[in-house]
Amino acid sequence: MIGDIRAATGSGIRQICASLQVPRSSFYHAASPTATQSEDRRIMRQRGLRAIQPKTYVPKTSDGRADKPSPNLLLGQPLPARPDQVWAGDICQRPPALPCGQ
Repeated sequence: MIGDIRAATGSGIRQICASLQVPRSSFYHAASPTATQSEDRRIMRQRGLRAIQPKTYVPKTSDGRADKPSPNLLLGQPLPARPDQVWAGDICQRPPALPCGQ
């Protein structure tokens, strides 16, 4: 990032690091890979290994249809007569949309 700022503005490393409140030593330390990092990359290359990239997570329902909500089985039914007669829950990932003006 500091290198990009330097290329775009022409400012010196000292001035950029002071503006970002970052020690200059951390810039020079991070600019080149350490001996251990270079060694690790070389070994993987020699053995034909590549790093495993995480796959994106796609949530699904048990039937595989995440886009179809379950039917409301309580719709049109009379109100319960006593507590603990009917239970309901909502596990959606986003808050319900509010009507305009609220």
